[in-house]
Amino acid sequence: MYLQIGTPLRLQEIDTTPSLERLKRDVSIAIVDDQVFRYMGELRAHDYQATELGADISSVKQMEAYSIVACDIRGVAPKFGSKQEGAHLISEIRKAYPDKYLIAYTGSTFDPSVNNKLASADSAINKDASFDFWHTELERALTAVGNPRERWLRFRRSLMLDGLDGWKISNIEQAFIKSIKSGRDDNFNPEKLSAGLTDPHIQLIATLAKNVLPSLIKLAV
Repeated sequence: MYLQIGTPLRLQEIDTTPSLERLKRDVSIAIVDDQVFRYMGELRAHDYQATELGADISSVKQMEAYSIVACDIRGVAPKFGSKQEGAHLISEIRKAYPDKYLIAYTGSTFDPSVNNKLASADSAINKDASFDFWHTELERALTAVGNPRERWLRFRRSLMLDGLDGWKISNIEQAFIKSIKSGRDDNFNPEKLSAGLTDPHIQLIATLAKNVLPSLIKLAV
C-alpha cells in the first residue's frame, strides 16, 4: 500500500485528439515491404506522411521516428535471421515501442507460431485490400497514436505485463499527465522515474521521454 499526496491527475484530462488533418501532416508512417507499396500515390494524395523503408531492416531502432508501422509479412527483415520474417519484426518492434500502431499485411496464411507473433500487431490487412480499406485503417491508427491517453495506456499495459510495481507505474503516469497538460516535457524526468528499475523498464521510460512525449506535446500546440 502507498499514500497519494494531493489530488492525483486523471487520464481523462488528456483524453484529446487533434484533427485528422493535423495528424496526417505531423505523424510519420513507415512501410516495410520488399516491393513497392501499391498505394503510395493515393497516400500522398491524401496527405499521409508515409515513407517506404524497403525490406532490409537491420534494427528496430530504424522504426524510432515512426508512430505507425505497416509491415509485410513475407520477404522482409532477413538480417534478423528469423523464418517468421515480418511477423518476427513486428513482435520485436512491439517489445521496444509498445506505443506504436502496428499493421501487418500479407496474402498468405501461416502456422500457429507465426500467428502468435502477429498477435503483436494492432490490425492485419490482406494485400488485396482496397485503398478505401487502408484509408479507414490508417485514420484509425492516426487517432490512436494522436491521443495522449491512448498512447500512455499502451505503455502502461506493457509495464504491467512486465510486472512493474503499481506505485511506480502511478508515478510515471502522473509525470506523463503533468507534462502533457503543461506542454513541457521537462516535467518528465526519466532519470528520477527510472530509479531502482531494471533495464527493460528504464529503456521504455527513456523511449517515452525521448520520442513520445515531445511528439504529443507538439501535436497539442
